[in-house]
Amino acid sequence: MAVSKKGKTLIILTVFLPVLFTGLLLVNWFVYPFTSAKPNFADVEAVYDKMVVPSDWVKKVEGSNKGIAGRQCPIESDGCFSKAATFGLPQSEYQTSVDTLAKSMGCPSSNLDRVEQSGGPATASFRCASGGIIVSGTIIERGSSWEGYVNVSSR
Repeated sequence: MAVSKKGKTLIILTVFLPVLFTGLLLVNWFVYPFTSAKPNFADVEAVYDKMVVPSDWVKKVEGSNKGIAGRQCPIESDGCFSKAATFGLPQSEYQTSVDTLAKSMGCPSSNLDRVEQSGGPATASFRCASGGIIVSGTIIERGSSWEGYVNVSSR
């Protein structure tokens, strides 16, 4: 039994096109949202993991923001894809330690800026880029010791 040209067109319109449309909708709903943004959390974590922390720094707290499955950020998100840590620094001479720390993560230099406040704690901050990843940090005087905060983020 031979199918006429009109019958083939009818089969294409009633079977093939709805299947194609359904397939495109499934890709749009379930695959596209989980395609990876660049840089994603894996890129941030790779730079963070390269960090060489001086032996006399003591890690106090560590945290991260992975977004959605480490691959996408919600539209309303601020600071998505980041990993941070807070350290206790026992010495007040931190310039070389911060330079070594920044260079270990791929920054050309730390660009450390020190701010002395009259009657307040001295602070120092740095910010640099390692590829598409931003490395930043703040060091704050806490009496005889210092506290350092290091953040690695995608934006």
